[in-house]
Amino acid sequence: MKRFKQLLSKPAWQIIVVVGGLLIVLILFLNDRAQAPSITYKQLILNKKTYRLEVVNTSAGLEKGLSGRTSLPADQCMLFIFKSPAPYGFWMKDMHFPLDIIWLNAGKEVVYTKENLQTSTYPVIFKPTSPSLYTLECNAGFAAQNQLVEGQMLSF
Repeated sequence: MKRFKQLLSKPAWQIIVVVGGLLIVLILFLNDRAQAPSITYKQLILNKKTYRLEVVNTSAGLEKGLSGRTSLPADQCMLFIFKSPAPYGFWMKDMHFPLDIIWLNAGKEVVYTKENLQTSTYPVIFKPTSPSLYTLECNAGFAAQNQLVEGQMLSF
């Protein structure tokens, strides 16, 4: 009770500042949680095998990709979905395992592949020869194992 009386004896503006500050912190915390990305998946079927595609379409996700991860399940790839077609470049920054990168146009046709990219290739940037709307990052060997070729149509 004594503490409450001391609090009441403070000027009203100090109380308003403290309560206002706590409200701002609470609002920022709740807003951040509301914007936390949820992971979505699509399915790709190639040669009677089903692969899970982890969808990335936020600017933060597009920038980070698989960087920092130590591995990727054998039946999974990361699918980058861009807002408009362009020759998007990829590099192996902060990668811990080799990749195959497959670029697809708006019709989901393979337009370019780079296979078995090693982590040591950083800072080289790999770009397709024509615009793409989608890009797949998969474990090295994925393209060869599934006999992917330019002009092949994928469905996911």
